[in-house]
Amino acid sequence: MLIGSLSSIAQIQLQLTPIVAANFVVVNTLANFFGRMITGRAVDKLGETRTLLVILTLTIIGLAGLRFATSIAMFTIFLIILGASFGGVLVVFPTLTEKTFGQKFSGTNYGIMFFGYAIGALIGPQIATLSMNQTAGTQAYNGSYLVAIGVAVIGILIDLYLIHQGIGRHTTSTD
Repeated sequence: MLIGSLSSIAQIQLQLTPIVAANFVVVNTLANFFGRMITGRAVDKLGETRTLLVILTLTIIGLAGLRFATSIAMFTIFLIILGASFGGVLVVFPTLTEKTFGQKFSGTNYGIMFFGYAIGALIGPQIATLSMNQTAGTQAYNGSYLVAIGVAVIGILIDLYLIHQGIGRHTTSTD
């Protein structure tokens, strides 16, 4: 939802020009990249489901922070948190898919998981637009942030179920 609407969000929320707002796309991309690098290590240490729990929690923090951001600095900080979290999801999903559904057909299963991710990328910007309140001025996207936070909360509930089922648990050779 954020990637497709980021420049527009920054323009409206921070009252920036399109050129300045476009720089946030670069910030998000860099945060996404570094999030992927960091998350790989976290998965190795914590396991997939616990890492996903951290990612979804940081997603909520990032979204809530963006919702209340009134300065470029504050917006940038929370965008970095959110962008890094978003990048981390793509690191967790392949191994989590394999641990959840088994190694057989793991490529096909991950393809199906990624298809769901693609659907989210397709409808996310539309949800952002539909939940946007054009008459709210700089707070026009508050509803969009709340929808995204709600989706992350649902993700946490699903992840807690997976943790309870013992899926994605970190194991060592001594376990």
